[in-house]
Amino acid sequence: MVIFCQLFLNEGLTRKDVMANAAIFISAGYETTASTLQFFFYLMAIYPDIQDKLYSSILEVADKNGECPYEELKKLEYLDWCIDETLRIFPIAIRIERVASKDITIRGMQIPKGMTVNMLVYNIHHDPEYWTDPDTFNPDRFAPENQTDIQQYAFIPFGSGSRKCIASRLALLEMKVVIIKSLTEFRYEACADTPKLRDLKFQDMAIGLLTSASPIHVSAVQRESE
Repeated sequence: MVIFCQLFLNEGLTRKDVMANAAIFISAGYETTASTLQFFFYLMAIYPDIQDKLYSSILEVADKNGECPYEELKKLEYLDWCIDETLRIFPIAIRIERVASKDITIRGMQIPKGMTVNMLVYNIHHDPEYWTDPDTFNPDRFAPENQTDIQQYAFIPFGSGSRKCIASRLALLEMKVVIIKSLTEFRYEACADTPKLRDLKFQDMAIGLLTSASPIHVSAVQRESE
């Protein structure tokens, strides 16, 4: 947005502008999607029954080469649920920051105008007050009949409101294409080096992105060899 505004006003771009926007594209546009996919295939490996169910649903609209018309993607509801549940357990943006536009008091806490407020997305997504058995991977949480059980703002992997992630739809589309192509060619399985879900370690969360502290190992078996 900064680039477009400056070009529109004929102000030109400085080297700092280009570097800053390039860094945002890499960290927000690539790292987030890649990390989500890493966690997604890890969950498929440790929950094989869910992987099989998802694979069967994919074959209903895609061929065995993973070719799926864009119009058919919306039929893959179970894929949507699996991605949403991955983002619930592993919200890549682990916190959201907002600056108070005015003085306000919330539940007795005074927040002055100009203060930066951090909302801990990871904690919200794992809070048993909002999620039953929050550390279990259960895509059915997002089935239509269960949607009413999800409180507003209890699921915010892309933020919410006017400053919600501008590229959320693109990110979800990218992930769907990769998952469909990958699952039609490979079956993901846990191996000797695959960690238990409770044993996963993360890098310093101060950077604001949820990333594994070490590589997550799973086995990818070609389906033709099954």
